[in-house]
Amino acid sequence: RAVRQVLEHGLINGTGYSGEPQGIVNTTGRQTKSFAGSVPTLLELVVMFELLGQADADLSTSAWLLHPSMVASLLETQHGTNTDTIMRVTGPREWLLLGLPIQVSTQIPSGSVVLADWSKVAVCNFGPSQVLVDGFSGGKSIRGDVELIVSNFVDIALAEVDNLVVGFA
Repeated sequence: RAVRQVLEHGLINGTGYSGEPQGIVNTTGRQTKSFAGSVPTLLELVVMFELLGQADADLSTSAWLLHPSMVASLLETQHGTNTDTIMRVTGPREWLLLGLPIQVSTQIPSGSVVLADWSKVAVCNFGPSQVLVDGFSGGKSIRGDVELIVSNFVDIALAEVDNLVVGFA
């Protein structure tokens, strides 16, 4: 779980420095949309959808990426007074926003919303993960400690950078 979270952080929110890939949120050339508040309005989300569509993205392979707190906020946000929420629940752990599916990650900044054509995003692994088991250095053998060091050589590539829209507060 810890290794998955570190990988997810790098691929989504990585800075491109200190061994991290440059994550999709920090990719240069991406499209952006700023929000007036901490939770986007329906109109701001529609603008993100429009930006992606105008970039000729394939909407059939597009989806939203949200932080769990953003999902919770959008589940409470209505179109207007006494109307349905802007997000639809279609099944257990299945949600739709403007007709597109939602994926959830704790590694995306909580005030950000990502909309992308995921068929244009490639996660590139340069070989398998490597695990080094160290039970001896620094007195570990005396204490009975073991340290696992996991190395992953991975990066993310976007075939069409404008098929990625990042919204933020």
